[in-house]
Amino acid sequence: MHQDDLGAVGNEAHGLFERFNVDGDVARESSQRAATTLKGNDFTLGPALSLTAEVWNGQRRTLLQACAHISNHLNYTRRRHSEDEAHIAATMRQRDGSAMPVSHILDQFK
Repeated sequence: MHQDDLGAVGNEAHGLFERFNVDGDVARESSQRAATTLKGNDFTLGPALSLTAEVWNGQRRTLLQACAHISNHLNYTRRRHSEDEAHIAATMRQRDGSAMPVSHILDQFK
């Protein structure tokens, strides 16, 4: 896996988090308003809609947490991979003492 691949997936997860945080909350707000209005007019649908909005919000938060976890983990992995490659590049040497490019390390194990 390349750093660009990790970054792309992490960016998509972050983008999903940002969009769903806003767009998903619109459904909760409008459902709660409708539930309050229905309850205020003695419709039995009001409490059921309120419960639906609560369940929706719980599921929305779970998805947001998952997206944040994926994004954060991939950012950490990308950063750590970059640090590891820098360390390897700094410590691996060719016969003449010059730094060995990371891309040549695999050739050493064939």
